[in-house]
Amino acid sequence: MDIRTRGAIEKVIDDFVDQVNISSDVRWIENELPVKSIADVALGLAIAAIETLAIEEIITLENRTPTDADSDEVRAIIKRRLAEITSRIKSELDI
Repeated sequence: MDIRTRGAIEKVIDDFVDQVNISSDVRWIENELPVKSIADVALGLAIAAIETLAIEEIITLENRTPTDADSDEVRAIIKRRLAEITSRIKSELDI
């Protein structure tokens, strides 16, 4: 993965942290399913969304199918920023 793509993935996470409205995306689940932690549901949704957008960036910017190494690198970037993502979700959910 090249530096331009890594930068685009960091921007995907920045945009998520700055603009997410996760509450509206997960609150309905609370009414439909017995969940123990809406924060965990929100985090799972957020990680899946970020990972999907990151893979799309690789496809678009590098014009190729992502490899397992790319997926590992995307997950490492997400893991490095996980505290920030989690903090944003908790703030959004007011917990």
